[in-house]
Amino acid sequence: MVGQVDRAPDILDSKYLSQRLEAIGIKFWLIKHGPAYSATAASEELQVPLDRIVKTILFIDGSAKPLLVVCRGDKRVNQTALARRLGMDGLRLATAEEVVKITGYEVGSLPPVALLSPIRTVVDQELPPDVMVYAGGGEIDMTLKIRLSDIVEVQKAEMVRLRD
Repeated sequence: MVGQVDRAPDILDSKYLSQRLEAIGIKFWLIKHGPAYSATAASEELQVPLDRIVKTILFIDGSAKPLLVVCRGDKRVNQTALARRLGMDGLRLATAEEVVKITGYEVGSLPPVALLSPIRTVVDQELPPDVMVYAGGGEIDMTLKIRLSDIVEVQKAEMVRLRD
């Protein structure tokens, strides 16, 4: 089918995301759109402000423990400052293979919830908790619209300053 991305059978997707969120009673919307490979592209595609797009980024610390970071789409994470603030031994970006193995989702479609297994999660404290945000929706052409406070609750996330 034209426009459809081939997915490995063990990769999680928007259907899995939707089923998991429905099962725990979280209100959300999945929005289908053209492929968006960056926060800026998602903002343009959805016609929403870039500061309401959130990036979900997987880091690995020096002892191989994963850390999920939910960051404003218009900001960057200071890995050194964040590792120091959390008492971690450095942070590096996870590889594409690690992202799939740890979360179940592919890079570029990673949602902040409904992951393969529990992962320590931190959320950018610059985001107001009651705001609706737009995040990876499990597929490159899907976006999850969800209240930030629901992400924090589901992930048992910490609100943290991500930059100095």
